[in-house]
Amino acid sequence: MKRPLSLALVVAGLLLPAPASHAALQESGTADADLRTENERLRTQVKDLERELAAAMARIAALEARVAGGSGIVSAPVPTGSSGPGGSPSGTDAALPTDNPAALLAEVQRDYATTFATVPSFTTSERDRTMYLRAVDRWVAAANRRYRARIEWPVRVVPDTLRSIERGRERGAVVMLQAIDPSTGAEIGDAFETFLPTAAVKRLDRERVQRAQADWRLRGTLIPAMQTNSERTEIGAFDRPRFIGPFAEFGFGVDANSLTEAREVEATHAPGASTPPTGSAAPPPPSAAPPEADPASSAGGK
Repeated sequence: MKRPLSLALVVAGLLLPAPASHAALQESGTADADLRTENERLRTQVKDLERELAAAMARIAALEARVAGGSGIVSAPVPTGSSGPGGSPSGTDAALPTDNPAALLAEVQRDYATTFATVPSFTTSERDRTMYLRAVDRWVAAANRRYRARIEWPVRVVPDTLRSIERGRERGAVVMLQAIDPSTGAEIGDAFETFLPTAAVKRLDRERVQRAQADWRLRGTLIPAMQTNSERTEIGAFDRPRFIGPFAEFGFGVDANSLTEAREVEATHAPGASTPPTGSAAPPPPSAAPPEADPASSAGGK
């Protein structure tokens, strides 16, 4: 009876796991401690990132509110003799942002600088760059709405640039124009291209326009066309398109209503001159005597 019992004890001893060594237990405890330390570090990092994200979102919300709050155009004076893009003089003592292309560029550059003065640098991290770009997108969209306005600019035609085109179903002509200071003739800002509808083209002396022998008055609607360029962070060697600030480029167009020779406009606005309504007959010359009453008619009326 003793032999089977001994055999059973031997088999049970083989089946039981061997007790863990001291070194193995110590290694397992160290791994658990390292895991707990790493988890704690990750929790702290996540909390820090959440705080940074919340602060950044608050700054973006404040920026959006500031951009959306600009309902009108700020009347920012341009000092006499100051230079616009490419060194072109402003030509005005106190130009509104929509008075000429140089004044518009100067104003949107000031607007951008003021708006982004408190925004974190886009060079800190990829996340900051992405958030900065989104803010620029919003600013560009708001600025394109804010600076849209009716304009009347003194301009000069760039020689040999008038050409007939079709724009969709509309026929007309495209011409390059250069804004000028009407008092000095100095060029202001960069030349720009505009489309003239057929009705405006018919009123032009095409030969005089082509030879640029006169100054003109352009009336129409200023259409800002600022845009975002995610690759442009500085002005660059050529500055084309004109640089507003990091990721923002300047542009505009004019939806023209008319292009009239300047001397005709000046004659219309001269003291004592009156402009008859469109389509109405011109009034008789001041020297023309009123028609005399017919005596017979007068007698018959009594």
